[in-house]
Amino acid sequence: MHKTLERQLIRFFGSIDVIPPEYDQMIKIIDTSYKNFQADYELMERSLDISSKELTALNQQLQKEAEIIENEVELRTKELSVERSKLEIMAQNMVTGAILINTSGDVLFLNKPAKTFINFSGSDHSTALEQLYEAYSDYPIAEYIRRSLQKEFLKIADVQVGDAIFNITFQPLENQFNSSGIMVWINNVTAETLLERAKSELIVVASHQLRTPLTVTKGNTEILLDESYGPINEEQREIVEQTHESNENMITLVNQMLDTTKIEQGIFNLERSSVQLEDVLERCVGDLTPHAKENKVIISYSPPLVKLPSIKSDDTRLYQIFQNLIDNGVKYCRPELNACTVTVAVALSDTHITVTVRDQGIGIPKQEHNKIFGRFYRASNAETSFINGTGLGLHIVKTLVESMSGEISFKSEENQGTLFTVSFPIEESSN
Repeated sequence: MHKTLERQLIRFFGSIDVIPPEYDQMIKIIDTSYKNFQADYELMERSLDISSKELTALNQQLQKEAEIIENEVELRTKELSVERSKLEIMAQNMVTGAILINTSGDVLFLNKPAKTFINFSGSDHSTALEQLYEAYSDYPIAEYIRRSLQKEFLKIADVQVGDAIFNITFQPLENQFNSSGIMVWINNVTAETLLERAKSELIVVASHQLRTPLTVTKGNTEILLDESYGPINEEQREIVEQTHESNENMITLVNQMLDTTKIEQGIFNLERSSVQLEDVLERCVGDLTPHAKENKVIISYSPPLVKLPSIKSDDTRLYQIFQNLIDNGVKYCRPELNACTVTVAVALSDTHITVTVRDQGIGIPKQEHNKIFGRFYRASNAETSFINGTGLGLHIVKTLVESMSGEISFKSEENQGTLFTVSFPIEESSN
């Protein structure tokens, strides 16, 4: 009998021996319950003891992992602090001025050059924008900041303040540094700009000085070739022709350098009038045909069957555009061909006139396509072909086309030729 039950029965009956027999069955049932309870209790106690040990072990493991994580966080925080210090040093010692503005128009950061450029002192950035506006009061800085905050990438070039010249760029931020806003970059370009201006002025002066002797040389060689002063033999003619050709190349170079300088200085004026494009093309093709025949090149041009609408353009500069494109097709004919063809075609739409100039020349290497309209740039295969060129022609052509509200593009493959496409809008009154 379970000891607890035995004590309870003795307390109630005084002795186990005097318990009536009719209670035996009930006492057996109660005794069984006590024993089962004891077994369950002991089992639960053992389970709780095991769980406590497991929890203790788990807690110790968690503490270890927490210590590892805490150490890693502390180490990473130190690393980030070092990186931030490096970035801060770099930002403060940049030559370019940098100003960070959030979407509310608050200045969050400006480095030392920016403070110098806008005459800002102190640590209260709330007045920095006012200083920025005041420093460049002749320019729409506030308007550009507003537009840039609406995701426009903007730039103001040649900002003149006293004797200094700046370029100011407004760059929208794409959720950088977990925030949005803009960066205002201020570059002091005084030295570079003055150097470029000095170079341009030197080119202008030198070019004007060269024009007179070149013109005289041209006239003299033409007189000799016309035999106005008497006949010349073949050897003399060859020498004079070489002199004349070299002189013509020099005149072209001088004129192109002057045009480029005018473009850079913003004084490249066009005398616009209503122009019939087909007249310009016929004149240009006619003038270049003798030169093409000398180089075994055929210029193929079929005038449009109907009169084209007029375009608003500069007749002389329009001639210069197509003279350059057609002449390039003649000049860069592939030497392995017995004869090259330069094809000039005109197409008309409701709003534009498009002219294409297709040649069978040496082509332009694919990796150089993005450079071909650059100043003084010549394709690598053109430089090795021993053909004279300045690298200014296409740069001037592109500038001229765009200044006439036109568009120019090209397709080219090395040793497969080049196709230039030039498009101009039709005058509204011509529709």
